[in-house]
Amino acid sequence: MPQSFNDASTLQSMEPGRYLARLDESWGQGRALFGGIQAALLVRACESLLDDDTRHLRTFSLSFCRAAAAGEFEVEARLERGGRYVSHFSTHLVQGGETVATAIAVFARDRDDTLTFEGAEPPELPEPESIDRLPPHPAIPVFTRQFDTRFVPGTEPYAGAEEPEVAGWVRFAQPTNLDSAAMAALLDVWPPAVLSTLAPPRASASVDLRYDILQPLPLAGADARDFFAFRCRIIHWSAGHGIDEGELWSRDGRPVARVRQLRVIF
Repeated sequence: MPQSFNDASTLQSMEPGRYLARLDESWGQGRALFGGIQAALLVRACESLLDDDTRHLRTFSLSFCRAAAAGEFEVEARLERGGRYVSHFSTHLVQGGETVATAIAVFARDRDDTLTFEGAEPPELPEPESIDRLPPHPAIPVFTRQFDTRFVPGTEPYAGAEEPEVAGWVRFAQPTNLDSAAMAALLDVWPPAVLSTLAPPRASASVDLRYDILQPLPLAGADARDFFAFRCRIIHWSAGHGIDEGELWSRDGRPVARVRQLRVIF
């Protein structure tokens, strides 16, 4: 049976700021493990040191240093500074004595300010119920079975599209409370936008990523079974490296997060 997200993201405390975690092959992504589940572990570690539940995850910047394999990990987190409104954390994922991922997380509490600006409009997409779920395929990583992903036809990987864009709907395959750690996993599900322009499959990987969380999590009024709309586009690609930016929206049109990733194609 695949390891559930709740089991995968559970940390065993060794001492404050130092934990053990175990991930199995159901989170596989080629020769490595899904980056989103690594991000979830690092967020969990930071939250364990946070003693103020009015502070929400605002930004999360992660670098993947080496391929993570199924098995046991040490997860380390440190509060670098806790101010009146903002807490800064550094965190590391370690396997076999080697750092596989490192991140900086910023948590902050709301300020008493009425200024509001939403920015971009949500994408206009077909309803998720009208789109088939992404089926298992040898060219699609194993971890995708943990999620219910529905690409707008023509934007899925290897569609041979003219424009490098992926878009559609996503949620966990099993109802999951979308706290900050679960959102960190969900935000890394969709593939590089460039894959939509390819026909034969090619391997890809993330070098680093950044999340900007736009709403307190769990999202007010959201259900554990809700779909979220996503859209991702390339902003630059050359010499085998590319940067793409994505957005996640609630089904009722609220902006939830923005994602920026440095990707590579092999």
